[in-house]
Amino acid sequence: MDDESQGKGSLEPVTAGSPPAAARPRRSTRAFLVPVVVFVGLAVLAAVVGAVLYSRQAAEVRTRQGTQLTVVRDLKSEEITRWTDDQRADAAVISGDALLGKTLERWIKRGHPAPVPPTIRQIVVTYRVGHAFSRIVVLDVQLRPVFASPTRGSALGPATLALARRALREDRVVFSDLFLDGSARPMMEFLAPARDLTPSPRARLGVYVLQIDPATFLFPLIQTWPTPSETAETLLVEKRGGRVVYLNDLRHRDDAALKLAVPFSADERPAMLAAQGRRGVVVGLDYRGVRVLASVGPVRGTPWYLVAKIDRSEVDASLRGAALATSGVVVGVILLAGLLLVLFWGRRESRQLRRLYEAERELRASEQRFKTAFDHAPVGVSLTLPDGRVGQPNATFAEMLGYSVAELEGLTVAEITHPDDRAETAR
Repeated sequence: MDDESQGKGSLEPVTAGSPPAAARPRRSTRAFLVPVVVFVGLAVLAAVVGAVLYSRQAAEVRTRQGTQLTVVRDLKSEEITRWTDDQRADAAVISGDALLGKTLERWIKRGHPAPVPPTIRQIVVTYRVGHAFSRIVVLDVQLRPVFASPTRGSALGPATLALARRALREDRVVFSDLFLDGSARPMMEFLAPARDLTPSPRARLGVYVLQIDPATFLFPLIQTWPTPSETAETLLVEKRGGRVVYLNDLRHRDDAALKLAVPFSADERPAMLAAQGRRGVVVGLDYRGVRVLASVGPVRGTPWYLVAKIDRSEVDASLRGAALATSGVVVGVILLAGLLLVLFWGRRESRQLRRLYEAERELRASEQRFKTAFDHAPVGVSLTLPDGRVGQPNATFAEMLGYSVAELEGLTVAEITHPDDRAETAR
């Protein structure tokens, strides 16, 4: 090439690796982990919240059930106390009956010959029937039976005679503990001194032994429950020696009154906790070995303790509805969160795909504009490849040098450069 041809245009080739273009966005596979991680996180959060709500509901249900047990125990305890007070008052009434006392004094002074005076018989029978005593036995001062209504019955034991001596000595009403009589039936006795109230000072004529069958009132009072329940039960217990004795009939065991006892070391039993002086709501094993929720406490004015209990399984059964509701809410929240996440992520992916499409279209348009400008430029332009060959010369460049485009692409830059400029061009 001559200098003139060199000066007609810009003959220095453009050295470049590739045409300028917009960077192609690349989608990372990690992007697909984001919705999965978010969904799992929301599911775990919903499950934790559901577990906390269920725990609170369970605690509220058990607290409410414990309160109900305590209310039942307190009411029954007061009823038992009132019942014993009423029996003591009834015994005091017969003890202070002047007509009965005067008649009894005259009859005993005569050696209490048969038959029994009708007045004594009528008054005693009236008291027995009117106050629901199962039997009344009249003892003289020597504690010998002189009359009984009904006449048939078990003989009085040593414990009864000891209480009779105490009633005479202290001149007041005393009562026995629950015990098994000669027929192995639960029994309780109130003993009142028989007095002649007419003379002064008052003479002690003997003792009235008022026997009560606890099955007529006390046991039904203990066993009834104010609300429907499969397992709820009230127990009357007492500490006797090294054992705790169950005093009443039991719902889940026949013929257990005063016959079932546990050693005082059985500290998991609510009955044992009550006998140890505990008061309030406790959890333990009942006489069947079943875990129960119970309220325990003493019965005022007696040596007894009362246990109101219900199986934990029945308490927890009421939680199943709450558990199902909570589980439904948790599942609903998780599904809703998943749906919202799918919708959100779908829109995000749609926008991302739209951006990719727009970028791709802009890239193609940019490449097309570059190619058009390159091919139709009024100046000669070519690219220099890394090995020094001419690459992609435009028509103007080929025409300026007198080559065709195809011929020019096979030459090196050195071959189309003036010998005097080759060193500078190479540099």
